[in-house]
Amino acid sequence: MAKDALELIDHLGWSQCHVVGISMGGMIALEFALLANRRILSLTLMATHAGGLIGQAPLIGMYHIIRSFIIRDDDELVKNALDMLYGRKTLNDPDKRQYFYDYHLERFRTRVPLSMVGSFGHMFAVQRHYINYADLLKIRYSNFPCLVMVGTEDRLVRETNSYMLQRTLGCRLVKLEHAGHDVIGECAEQVNQELLEFFESIDLKSHPSQISSEYAAEVRALELCCQHRTHCFVYNLVGFFKNHFQISSYTFTYQYGWHMLNSVGCHVYNQIINNNILQLLNENNNDEFIYYIFERLRRFMVLPENIFLPLQYKLPTIKNSYNDFYLDSTIYKMDKTWINYVRIPWFCFTPTRLIIKPFKFMRSNRVFRYISNVSQSMALVEFRDDTGSAYFSKELVAFLKYYLNNGFWFGNRHYIYLHHAQSQVRQKQFYFYCEDEGKMTRETLESWMGNFDDERLPAKNTARRTQPFSSTEVTIEIDRKLVDVIPDLRTTDGKYNFTDGVGQISSDLNHMIHKSIGINVEKGEYVSSVLQIRYGGCKGTIAINPQLDGKKKQLLIRPSNLCLNREVINLLSYRGISNEHILVFQLRNILWLIASFFSNKSALCVLRDKILHVLPWLQISRHSNLSTEPFFRRLLLTTITNNLHQIVTRAHIRVPKARYMFGIVDEYKVLKEGQVFIQITDEDGHKTILEGPVAITKNPCHHPGDLRVLKAVNEKSLHHLYDVLVFPQQGSRPHASEISGSDLDGDEYTVIWDPTLVPISPNPTPYEYDSGPSPKPLNRIVTRNDRLKVILDICEQDNLGRLSNIHLVLVDQLGIDSEEAILLAAGLSQELDSVKSGEHPYTSDQIKNIVNTAGTTRPDFMQISDYEVYQSQKILGKLFRSAHHLNDTFKNAFSNDNNDISLDRNLLHTGYEEYIDFAQSLYKRYQFEMLEIIGSYGFSNEIDLFCCIESRNMKANERSDIQQTAQQLLKAIFQNIRKSFNNDLITYHKVKAKAAACYYVAYTDTSGKDKRMLSFPWLFAAPLLVDYSIASEDKETNDFMEYMFNSNSKLYHYLKKQLPSMMNLLPNGKQFTFMKILEICFESACATNNEQMINYAETLIEMLIAISKT
Repeated sequence: MAKDALELIDHLGWSQCHVVGISMGGMIALEFALLANRRILSLTLMATHAGGLIGQAPLIGMYHIIRSFIIRDDDELVKNALDMLYGRKTLNDPDKRQYFYDYHLERFRTRVPLSMVGSFGHMFAVQRHYINYADLLKIRYSNFPCLVMVGTEDRLVRETNSYMLQRTLGCRLVKLEHAGHDVIGECAEQVNQELLEFFESIDLKSHPSQISSEYAAEVRALELCCQHRTHCFVYNLVGFFKNHFQISSYTFTYQYGWHMLNSVGCHVYNQIINNNILQLLNENNNDEFIYYIFERLRRFMVLPENIFLPLQYKLPTIKNSYNDFYLDSTIYKMDKTWINYVRIPWFCFTPTRLIIKPFKFMRSNRVFRYISNVSQSMALVEFRDDTGSAYFSKELVAFLKYYLNNGFWFGNRHYIYLHHAQSQVRQKQFYFYCEDEGKMTRETLESWMGNFDDERLPAKNTARRTQPFSSTEVTIEIDRKLVDVIPDLRTTDGKYNFTDGVGQISSDLNHMIHKSIGINVEKGEYVSSVLQIRYGGCKGTIAINPQLDGKKKQLLIRPSNLCLNREVINLLSYRGISNEHILVFQLRNILWLIASFFSNKSALCVLRDKILHVLPWLQISRHSNLSTEPFFRRLLLTTITNNLHQIVTRAHIRVPKARYMFGIVDEYKVLKEGQVFIQITDEDGHKTILEGPVAITKNPCHHPGDLRVLKAVNEKSLHHLYDVLVFPQQGSRPHASEISGSDLDGDEYTVIWDPTLVPISPNPTPYEYDSGPSPKPLNRIVTRNDRLKVILDICEQDNLGRLSNIHLVLVDQLGIDSEEAILLAAGLSQELDSVKSGEHPYTSDQIKNIVNTAGTTRPDFMQISDYEVYQSQKILGKLFRSAHHLNDTFKNAFSNDNNDISLDRNLLHTGYEEYIDFAQSLYKRYQFEMLEIIGSYGFSNEIDLFCCIESRNMKANERSDIQQTAQQLLKAIFQNIRKSFNNDLITYHKVKAKAAACYYVAYTDTSGKDKRMLSFPWLFAAPLLVDYSIASEDKETNDFMEYMFNSNSKLYHYLKKQLPSMMNLLPNGKQFTFMKILEICFESACATNNEQMINYAETLIEMLIAISKT
């Protein structure tokens, strides 16, 4: 039809014309604008849409359309047409209704009836109509003006569609109040007046009628993106260009908040254009207040249960909370004072829209601290697919390239690409910078970061520039006179470097650094002997040396417990550790979790190990039964559920006698080749020097030689080093290099000293990770375009996750030492290093060939539904099925766990009633502060916050950062709440009563379960539990696992009947405990590699799960 229109104006001899399209004519007008944009003087669209799913008629409109096909009586047909085409005001006016009735009756009587084929053809033409976003951009930038008109009571075209057209085309919108679909019939005078004024406003002399070259690149990029989207009309994309806002006259923060709320979806956009919101904008000039309103409204609207609720429902409550709580809150004050954390704008680009997210609360870095107004000049920008996941399509690289090259406008700010942190590039996250707000050019800022001209390899140059963006805490200033640069220690042939990335620091300066970040050294708080640092362009680790002096910036690193994963398990199995030994470790891990329901000591151990380190566990340990206490039971259930899921899906098996450790070098040259020094610190601060064989690897580890067994020795000259892995500087090759090709600039190693998991077989030949040809540097300085090419290559060819999964399949099918698996292990190492080398090991066709090698089946432990699944007979398959079975047992047992909250009367100390009002006031403040954190991270409730899981905003790579920032926020809140609690001088008897009042208020709160804060009274655990005695493990009445049974007990006879061969292992007539039976199973399984004993142990743990419920 657009071609028919073009032929018509050609026949009439019109070179250009004003195009007006109504309803389906508007659809034809849009097609015509794309077909012949040079022939158009102006484009007016009335009661129409751009098509796609969102362009479909409302249900009431569909009802009238369907009726029009089946009605045969002319009178009913006309009445149906009136209801379909006109607004209520017109239909309620007798004269107008009669006029339109007579008009349509005459039309129906004199018309040539359409055939059924013609009727359905008309309907299908409307349904198939679709103008994608790239095409709409072409129309927008064709330099002819557009106008959109809409009736506010249109039953065939949603009013929202006109808003979408207006925003995307960047034109004026005329709302025809109370008009239906037939706008030219109902509002002829107003429509004609608007058209005449619109036509007269057009300057015919300056009308190039072609797309400006300024926008051609983006139009092409988005056109490529839209080729992969069906019915994907963009109604929410804002902010690409300057002056692209309906509220452009407001401040940046106003605009940011407005579009942040609008990004939630079209159901919000329809509500945001209302008198209350607009009045709020016009009456307030406080940016903080406006942002607060919009951000809290967004939190409310993103919850699925609130999707159909009106914004006005929540607006009064949010306005009141700003003055009543927020201005006095810890988070508000912290934003003004903290130097190690910042909030910056957060933009998410997808192929079809721009999503504005709440300001990102994140740890600071060297660049952020240098810029005085970082919250105004920096922005975090990420690129995602429309589903929110990372995209990999090559066609989308043009989309990414445009923004990295040209930046984007938001409000009156032009953001340009600056750089990124090392961990961000694979996630397609980048930092963008606004020069006007930063008061310096991008080039000036890049020059301040350092001189990288000597690095002529583009990938390595790009990687080195990421160092200033690493998250760090500012500690102490450095006097360069105290710093010395010492030479590296290399092998005799110069091929390998023993000291790559590791230095030294004096113990005095180490203490100064710890004090600067809040560690109370005088009171014996933990002081690390190794630090990861960024200093003056240096990146790496430094170890204490009492004989030296030197100053550097750094992060505090605490010793962390270790969990096995699939790659390490494959290596251990290959090196001869039996399946039964590893299965026993998994069952012990699950038993450790389940035992928390029976033993208070076990419950404390699980909670201290797994949740955020903010609660006063020493005082809480006075409670006699944490597994039945409502708050701690919820923590245990969530923690156990999450950890069982990790065991099933990732084989994360906790190993007590193992740690993650940084590696450093032996500066004293006392260690020989094959030796290491390891001194560990336990929870009580006691230090132990390890001696004997230890297994060491580093993730990721795919090659058989990546796991090395070395000998831990006791060397007196190294006793000042602890919780760190000390490698020798002697030998033909550094051991660090043998282990996954690592170095000592901050790599973390897996260190296992449990004798049952340390292989006794000889170390395989390590892989030569640097054996391939080195990339050739340029013969010139690396340019910005060179760096952008590196980034685009990484984003386009990032196959690390995919290749790792294929390696798991090949190992399961062919073995870890098969030629195919070893070749892929080498390729994985190169792919991992591609960020620094710029070289990718495989082309797309080669990856397809590798996938074909893996065949069409996948092992069951991978849980991939797109392939035929088989039962893996190797260790990962056995671990998966065992854990999956016990996980299902646990979920079934606790699916309907009683969530009732009962008061423990023993905690209601005498006189608590006197402090109810005080406790109520403090509780409301605490509740507000906690809900702020819960809402800002997208957690569901306080339990998920403490366990740091199930966040709507948490991606896998962000868990660590969220844990750290959330923990810092909680510590600050707890400190202020405790300060308010202790602000008056009263007797300890009254302090107990006050704590009891806090307990009563929290546990009788009738708020919804997600708003109730049961954690509140446990901030004051010391006075609350002062009358509780610390229960000793052997006197706990709930410790079923240690209860003594004999041969006359019902349990004995039950087990004798169910598991006779197992019970025969028990001495006749002797008493036994449940734990003793399990230990017999574990020991027998390991000693004889008897898988039947594993099955017995699983059965016993199933019984424990069932008993733990009761």
